[in-house]
Amino acid sequence: MKILHLIPRLNYSGSTRQLALLCQGLRREQFDLQICVLGEDDSAICLLGPEPVVHVLGKTRLFDFVALWKLRRLLHSFRPDIIHAWGPAAVRNLALVDGGKAGSWSEHRSATSP
Repeated sequence: MKILHLIPRLNYSGSTRQLALLCQGLRREQFDLQICVLGEDDSAICLLGPEPVVHVLGKTRLFDFVALWKLRRLLHSFRPDIIHAWGPAAVRNLALVDGGKAGSWSEHRSATSP
């Protein structure tokens, strides 16, 4: 099963730590896991370990068309079965790019999100 995690930033935060724990707990022989970081911050990439493929889109503005185009290309090339969107920003960008057509997707709200 192919799973894409879409996260706004990969910094030292609770969401990043939760994602790292989830990546470590999934069996590699069952799951093809990739991570897409919307922004430029990938300072905590070391928490994920060597296994998952990480794509950093480098989004800097609300409507960064280059980053949205990269996300669209990733969705169509990887073709995930499940997209896990970490927070409202990830859900918005996913809806802008694909309108939920790429697969099943859900929003994750961490304990610190309003």
